[in-house]
Amino acid sequence: MVTDEAPGWPELLHQDEIWINAGRQTLRLDDMDAPYCANVHSFLLRQARPHLTQCLWDMTLGPSPSGDVACDAFEAEYAELERANEDPIGWMTGQPLLIALARRMEGKPARPEEAETDMVTPVDWDDMETDAGPDWRAAPHEGPRQYGALLDFARWVISLDDVEGPGAEERRTVTLTKIIQRAREALGEAT
Repeated sequence: MVTDEAPGWPELLHQDEIWINAGRQTLRLDDMDAPYCANVHSFLLRQARPHLTQCLWDMTLGPSPSGDVACDAFEAEYAELERANEDPIGWMTGQPLLIALARRMEGKPARPEEAETDMVTPVDWDDMETDAGPDWRAAPHEGPRQYGALLDFARWVISLDDVEGPGAEERRTVTLTKIIQRAREALGEAT
């Protein structure tokens, strides 16, 4: 895909899925071969110091935030960039894009979870012994209503992985207690 609206490489540092080349073509990292990933990785490392300098200048000369929370966030980001300026290469190699490129240079998928899903061993539920006894699968249920509640619960758990989607604020505060509570609600148990 080629687009005029594509972001520049600095906006790509905080993600691990795509690269946009000089021709404004969007490439999936997993579709890029190891030598190409090495070239991009090398290019980005050469840009570490100038990029950090530009970020610090932009923050220094740009508009100042207002409000306590905004000021605290600004100061924390500025302090992080100042620390990074002591070791720009180390900072740059810690960015999600460079981590993903390094994984691709080793022949691995860009995202570790994609590699881990390939290694999942299926469970043979028929041979599984549990404390629930031999009839654990035959537990009474309330039919389609409970199935729908369990399906909704499963979708909610999967949505916890989407840190940018709708309800992101709520998901940042989810605890194990909340997950157990929602599971019990889906099963129709008292909480």
